[in-house]
Amino acid sequence: MRYTRWTYAACLVGLAVLYLASFESGGHRLPRYYMPDGDIIPIGYAGESARFLEIAGQDPSAIRAIFPEPGAVMVRTNRGAGLMELTPNDRMETAQHFKFIILFSLIYLLMGVYFLQSGNDIHLSALCLCLAVFNYSLIMTLAYHRFEYLWFLSGITLPAFLLNAGLRTTGKEVTGYLLVGELILAAFLALVAYVGRDSAETLRNLEILGVYLFFTALFVTLALQLDNALKRADDRIERFKRWALFAGFVAGLTIPMILVQMSLLWRDLGIPLDALMLAGLLFPPALIYSTYRLHIIPFQFVLTRSIVAALVTIFLVVIYGLALLLHSLLLPEQETRFQWIVNLTFILILVFFLDPMRRRIQSWVERNILRLDPALSESLKRIAALVSSHSRIQPTTQAFLNELRETLGLERALFLFSTPPIPALNLRSDVAMRISPHNGVWRFLDPDRLVVTSYLTYAGGGRAELFNFLYKHRIMLALGVLGGRSGPFAGAGYLTEEQLSLIDAELREEFQPGDSVKAALLVGYRRDGKKLELKEIRYLQDAARLAGMLIYNYALLLQEIGKRRRIRNLTLAGQMQRQHFKPVEFETTDVRIGRFSRPAVTVTGDYLDMFPLPGRRLAVFVGDVTGHGLGTGYLVSSIQSIVRSHLEAGASLVETIQTLNLFLMERYQGNEFITLFACILKLDSGDMEYINAAHPAPVLMRASGEEQLLKSNQRLVGILPTPYFSNWLRLDAGDRLHVYSDGVTETFNLKDEAYGEARLLRLLQGTREMPVQEIANLLELGLREFRGSDVQTDDTTFITLEYAGRPGPVRGIMNLLGIEGR
Repeated sequence: MRYTRWTYAACLVGLAVLYLASFESGGHRLPRYYMPDGDIIPIGYAGESARFLEIAGQDPSAIRAIFPEPGAVMVRTNRGAGLMELTPNDRMETAQHFKFIILFSLIYLLMGVYFLQSGNDIHLSALCLCLAVFNYSLIMTLAYHRFEYLWFLSGITLPAFLLNAGLRTTGKEVTGYLLVGELILAAFLALVAYVGRDSAETLRNLEILGVYLFFTALFVTLALQLDNALKRADDRIERFKRWALFAGFVAGLTIPMILVQMSLLWRDLGIPLDALMLAGLLFPPALIYSTYRLHIIPFQFVLTRSIVAALVTIFLVVIYGLALLLHSLLLPEQETRFQWIVNLTFILILVFFLDPMRRRIQSWVERNILRLDPALSESLKRIAALVSSHSRIQPTTQAFLNELRETLGLERALFLFSTPPIPALNLRSDVAMRISPHNGVWRFLDPDRLVVTSYLTYAGGGRAELFNFLYKHRIMLALGVLGGRSGPFAGAGYLTEEQLSLIDAELREEFQPGDSVKAALLVGYRRDGKKLELKEIRYLQDAARLAGMLIYNYALLLQEIGKRRRIRNLTLAGQMQRQHFKPVEFETTDVRIGRFSRPAVTVTGDYLDMFPLPGRRLAVFVGDVTGHGLGTGYLVSSIQSIVRSHLEAGASLVETIQTLNLFLMERYQGNEFITLFACILKLDSGDMEYINAAHPAPVLMRASGEEQLLKSNQRLVGILPTPYFSNWLRLDAGDRLHVYSDGVTETFNLKDEAYGEARLLRLLQGTREMPVQEIANLLELGLREFRGSDVQTDDTTFITLEYAGRPGPVRGIMNLLGIEGR
């Protein structure tokens, strides 16, 4: 606190001494204050004339402000010519006339020091210091025609500082590209002003341009402030501060500047500027109050590529300005149309020296500013050894963070995760924290991006959320490690979202897809309270990249282990399914069977089962469970167990389907269901009872050449209570029944065309004399050729049954008489 008071006192004394040394006494001056371009400024009196055109027969920019002898001077203004009596030049009278401008320069100087010491903010401090310099140089320009160039430089940079402060106070980022653009524009205008400093017309045009730039920056800042004030804020005090800041910009800057310009344009109003300047006193307290926080975060300068680019750009602009100046000195009579020589020379300089210059500057920065000292280099080697070691994640992470703390003397260092990518890593407060992946702070924690909390002190919106989070946990720097869909975890899942939605609810957690993992390295304050050096920040950036490798490698290892475990489970389940529920191969001449079943993954979701029943009957079930994979494979196994146990115990086909429907409804609440074609064929008579529950229609091809589709006429199994019923038909010798799953007709080629029922019917119509297994082989080959190099996306099942039984004498007589029976 004592240091702060002495600083303010030194600033106050220093500014007073500066004014006393700058103010002159003795001699005489005109009773009107005017700019170098001749504009008369009504300070200390009511305005009448607007501009001096000539003073003692000379241009106003060339005349001395102080005359040694008393008397009258011939002047010509916009209202005519005449003699103007000189007035004695007195230091106290000048101070009396510029009292408000002196007050403003003092206030803004103290505010600039305040924002550096308490607020740790360069942008707001730069605005205030620029305003202090602007006010001081304005007095020197008007009273003594000295420091005109300083006044102009502060005037053309003021809009940039105002815009940056507006972005700063609303939580927007002041990017390096914006700073470079502002510097280039300021350098260009400064060169133009220097070249045209002896021309009143040039100075007047530049003054008008400066006014336009200032009001443009001011109105953009007002728009930002209004937008920030209208945003939702839960804290009532914060809302009030936002509106107070907006009101301060309006009442303390906008309205006074508009009134000043009006008084300069319409001199008949007779309003002295002294009264208008009083309104400007509203701006400083509004700015201080609205940006007040507990500013204990030391400012941390970071040398970025944008800053290096800005330095190179400014250096080249200075070279260009010196080339123009040298050209004008060596060839003063040269016409401007020959200036292309200078431009051509400058282009050649850019072509031959720009890239070497950039590399030399970068090399110098790397060698003298960013180069790591031996201690930091050894620390990085130890961290690299940790990353490459094959130790457990918890002690490795703890050792990594301890290395950072001990090397830099940090209070704390830890990781921040969006999701737990490594289950073995305990989320302890000294090692890692976790926040939602949808939290707004992740927008500012991208990989290779450095977030400095001192830049967020006055933030609003998402940046305010980030600042509050970092401030609460005493974090000074945050470095992104992993994040975004473009990061290394993009697409890390082994099952698609569609596949995931079809997995049994009990197994779904085991198959969570690899979400995009976001991670950041959080660095706390130093124990000695000092700021980090640029080389230490470079060290942290390299350490963050190694941390990304550490987390990524461990996550990939665990994902590979999980992948192999899933493959093992799928393989074992498939073997179990094929071993325990293998369809029976019938040794009979009554029925000939051809079939194939190909799963999309190891375990099929298609249900195919054939088994004999007492009384020389054959049960055939073909179904399609929702999805495919391990979950549906287990469900198929359950369905097979229910069907076989019920039918072998003597239950009817309808009762079995009713039981299966109730089981699926109670077990899965309608989330799992099956399309099903079920039939029981009496081998002696050829009578067949069947139920089609929303399954693709089987194709019955009679030996006589007639075709019949056994279309679906009942609800699929597992959705709602349904009174199922069966249908009957009779197979004659040579009749063939073709049953298939929708994976057959919904096989797609590279043109996204489906195989479809029409192609299937054409194929089956050409196979009437073909053995049944050859029909299945031909269809399987046709599907594979139709699909081409495209992957199989659904389980495919196909079965053909040819009834070859011989009817007895009674049945033969009934057939001859055309009598149907069961």
